[in-house]
This record gives sequence, C-alpha cells and structure tokens, in this order.
Amino acid sequence: MKQYPVLVLVAVLLFSGCAAKNKLVGTWEGDVSQLGQKIVLNQVMNADGTFVQVMKVPTSQEAGAVPAEITIKGTWTSTEESKITMTPNEVSVTGVPKEREPMVKSQFESEKGKPQQAVLKWNGNDEFALSAPDGPSITLKRK
Repeated sequence: MKQYPVLVLVAVLLFSGCAAKNKLVGTWEGDVSQLGQKIVLNQVMNADGTFVQVMKVPTSQEAGAVPAEITIKGTWTSTEESKITMTPNEVSVTGVPKEREPMVKSQFESEKGKPQQAVLKWNGNDEFALSAPDGPSITLKRK
C-alpha cells in the first residue's frame, strides 16, 4: 500500500492550468503498473482549474473481479507548459474489501490539501508523460 501515495502524487500532478487555452484541459487516460497490478487512470481537467481523477485498482487476480475505484477531486494550476501543480481536496474509495478500506482511504486522505508538483513531457497535443519526483512516469492520452 506504500505505493498509493505515489499515485496520489501522479493523480494530483497529472494536470494543471486555469484557462481554456491550456492544452491540459480535457479528458485523459492512461495506466501504470504498481506492485504487479495494472491501475487504469481517467482524468478530467476542467478550464476552471478543477480536476476529477478516477483510478481503477484490481482487488483480485480472478477473472471478472470488479476493481476498486478511487476518486480524487481537487484543483490544478500551471504556469508553464512543462510543469504542473495539483492539490487534492476530496477523496472517495469504493469497492475495496471492508477490512482494507480504512487503510487505503487513509493513504489518500493524508495527501489532501497538499500541493504536489510534476513535470510534463509533451508528445504533440494529445499525449504527454508525467513524471513526479518520487513516483513512476505515466503516459496519458487525450480521450
């Protein structure tokens, strides 16, 4: 579970900006492997400087298992095309086994209100790699 704060950083740093002209505004998707599991990320970056990210995390290796969903809402800013700051303000967790829910939620709750920064490397206007200081790099594509 130690890897989830890194995902919060990725989620929080994933997008930033405050004007519609910012090319981050829109819906993005990507995935990252953590602890041998594929975590699917969907992120909506709004022109008003808010974001909503949904992470789908496998809860079992069994076929047909329903993934847990972690939803993070917050604000984002960007003063240059290659850097972003995101601040998570609200976290909800569904689909996690009841005995693990408090632990998972506390991992994300501990990041609330903390601005987190990342670097973006663009590949055109519809794809970029996001790199957080202590997390994995993830490639996101416009949906």
